[in-house]
Amino acid sequence: MLISNLLKMNRLLRTGQIAFFVLTWGQSIAQISVTQGRPLASQDSLRVGSVFFQQFGQVSQRFPEEKIHLQLDRDRYFAGDTIWFRSYFFLGGVPGACSQSMRVELYKDSTLVESKSYPVGFAGELELPENLAEGYYIIQAYTPWMANFDPTLFYRRTVQVYQLRRANEKRLEGPIAGSRMKVKSSPATNTQMESADTSQLGGKDSLTLNQSETSVIPHRLDVQFLPEGGASIEEVYSRVAFIATDDWGNPDSIQGWIVNNTGDTVARLETAHEGMGSFDYIPHTGRIYYAHIHSPFGDREVPLPAAQPDGISIQVMPMEDGQKGVKITLRAPGKSRYFNHTLHILGSMFGNPVFEATAHITETLRVFDGIIPTDHFVNGLLRISVIDEDSLPLAERVVFIRPKPLFLNPQWQLDTLDISRRGLNGWSLHFPDSVKGSLSISVTDADALPDLQHSDNIFTDLLLTEDLAPGNRTSDDQRELRGRIPDPGYYFQQAPDSAQRDAYLDLVMMTHGWRSFGWKEIRNPASLPAIRYPMGEALNFPGKALFEFGHKPIRNKELTILLQSPSIPTQIVMTQADSGGHFYLSGLQFFDTATAFFQINEQGNPAKNIRLLLDPALRFPPSYPMDEYSSMDKGLTQDTIFRASAGKKAEVDREIHRFNQARELKEIVIKSDKDSPRLQLQELDDRYAFGMFHDTQGYGFDFIHHPEYAIGTNVIKFLEGRIPSLVLKGGGIVDTSLSYRGGGCPALFLDEMPATFRDILDVPMTNIAYVKFISPPFMGAPFGGANGALVVYTKHGEDLLGEATGLNRLTLKGYAVSRQFYSPLYDKEDDGRQDSLADYRITLAWKPYVPLNSEQVARIRFFNNDHCKQVRVTVEGMDNSGKLLHFEKIVQGNE
Repeated sequence: MLISNLLKMNRLLRTGQIAFFVLTWGQSIAQISVTQGRPLASQDSLRVGSVFFQQFGQVSQRFPEEKIHLQLDRDRYFAGDTIWFRSYFFLGGVPGACSQSMRVELYKDSTLVESKSYPVGFAGELELPENLAEGYYIIQAYTPWMANFDPTLFYRRTVQVYQLRRANEKRLEGPIAGSRMKVKSSPATNTQMESADTSQLGGKDSLTLNQSETSVIPHRLDVQFLPEGGASIEEVYSRVAFIATDDWGNPDSIQGWIVNNTGDTVARLETAHEGMGSFDYIPHTGRIYYAHIHSPFGDREVPLPAAQPDGISIQVMPMEDGQKGVKITLRAPGKSRYFNHTLHILGSMFGNPVFEATAHITETLRVFDGIIPTDHFVNGLLRISVIDEDSLPLAERVVFIRPKPLFLNPQWQLDTLDISRRGLNGWSLHFPDSVKGSLSISVTDADALPDLQHSDNIFTDLLLTEDLAPGNRTSDDQRELRGRIPDPGYYFQQAPDSAQRDAYLDLVMMTHGWRSFGWKEIRNPASLPAIRYPMGEALNFPGKALFEFGHKPIRNKELTILLQSPSIPTQIVMTQADSGGHFYLSGLQFFDTATAFFQINEQGNPAKNIRLLLDPALRFPPSYPMDEYSSMDKGLTQDTIFRASAGKKAEVDREIHRFNQARELKEIVIKSDKDSPRLQLQELDDRYAFGMFHDTQGYGFDFIHHPEYAIGTNVIKFLEGRIPSLVLKGGGIVDTSLSYRGGGCPALFLDEMPATFRDILDVPMTNIAYVKFISPPFMGAPFGGANGALVVYTKHGEDLLGEATGLNRLTLKGYAVSRQFYSPLYDKEDDGRQDSLADYRITLAWKPYVPLNSEQVARIRFFNNDHCKQVRVTVEGMDNSGKLLHFEKIVQGNE
């Protein structure tokens, strides 16, 4: 496809048509007309279809670039809490993915804490153990396809985890009563930590910081100067960007002058935003240039990078008057070896080539001006590279472009506002009629959490950070944007000063975008990374086949594997063991676990004599240190407030657990038609039920020890008359319904995942292991499970052995089963538990999938906790065209 399109380009060029072309992954090449800047319009031609352009295009099609963003319900948690997330994917700058599965992990430094697999685009959760150490943790997400390349492409997000301790345990990590501590404060503001009195939190959990006892780490100022394009050229106009940071990477404000070794002042130096700024000058031959810097921490002198005697400089500027495009200017010195040579200007986005042009610079016309129209480009980072006839890099610039509408613009409406104790709130987002996409919403207690506006979000993760060209995916230091970008969400706000924000964003491009070139992989395809995980990969299980006795590899044999799982029909999978006994199971998709029974596909090899061993899972621990001191700048007082709120919530959670235990011991009734031993049913519940589904009040039915239960037509008919107050109506599939105590239908679950009536009726009776009815209220069901819940568990693991006797087996871990976020319903009658226990929830509502109704309206309904006076709502999403949404608002009771 690519070659045929390039042939079409060449035909257009032979007919005299001059054009740029866009190559976007998954789309055909679109023609874009070009207006070339003066004075070279009559001399220089623009062309596409060079051998190098073809090589680049072929590489980009072989190595499409996936990106992941996770929306989290919040950014700080306590041990024993749950991190809720929703995933979004980009492929080549548009919504999509080339993988089917993703892995989400939690790391403490390089130690793996938790790891789960999910289908692409799913929502899920990470449970934090109650004994988890306090500190900063990294959430990491990637697909099998991304695992072929540089791990710096992975999604990574830092969260804070607090360990809740008793008030009399005086540890530096927690609230400290009546003690003093020394704090490393950030010198970015040139101030020490002020005294913080948190006695208003009540009880013994108060923290006092005394300014006279704080210690400050000595401050070191780091200033980097980055000429546009990579290097300044002698006797050629040059624009130089700079960035000033402290020891921890926080931006510093500086001012000063640029002077040469003769004492002449050539430019003024002053930061414009977040430690960044720029200045213009012409470096003359034989001169040395310095920056005389003045900052609150003293004056210093820093030499500028030495200018090169020859080369090509590049300057990129945005178009004026709202036109969609960028201006490009190339310059050469008076005597240059590049005169009358062909220069190639190559543009790429998301690893795909989007245009190529040629330019010529002569002794009489040493400046080339051109315009790159971007109307048909996607939004994101445009990388403009200048290479010579031997495909060697001369200059490069990264610029952010937004030729298409970038924002989804819903209208926010408060339908019901009640920020009182357990008040009901109803809000809605109204979208234009043409919007088709997906949303996720988090509502949190803004009194317990700090203001997180402008932090990492869907815009920064998918459009701004960690963007690579395909030739640069094997080196850790070759990212499009290097270093930490402070407050990245600032550049994607819709505000009146958007032009100023764009100018500041361009400073980010200049100060983070220069790095060594990586064209050698494109020129030499043999150096491209080997693909271990093919495109479109779902769950995969590499391993080794061995004879059980002697540990000899099973060489060049075909293996037959019988795969059984509650989430999929039983299937037979064939795979080949190679000359070293290695095999590879791929393309599998199932939830929870599956049992694989296996044998060699030939006579004379008894199954009991072979075994399969899975390879250890690949690990990609983050390699950079945690930036703890920068995180402390968010405010110890706010952290202490969060700790107090989290501590109250933890006490409530423990009280609920004690309440459940007491009621279960006193009231639980587990029945079956036969006098099945209670221990057998409890053991079945322990193996099949998890989280809120485990150890609940209700009725259980053991199909493992009572195979006669499977004689019935379906599980609904089986339950008729077996559970008091559960009434079956109708007799067919369409008209069948259930009601409990005259109310509505119980919540239905299949293997603890929400299910429909048809899902339950379609389960073969012989595949059922366990059925339980959970008496209301059940907090794991929507709206508090006012009518209880019916849960059907299908067989897995050892319970399937009878169906594949005589074969060895292997347990495979599949996709994680997502849990339901608990949202209480205080307008429903319950057993009094909700009224008797305090409510200190920090995440008030979490809706990972928010549908738009027929009127293009997304609605959310939730109840407040017991003390919150202001809530923060965060909405993220994307439509099918790639427009993104990040909406954040604090709502107070007086609105």
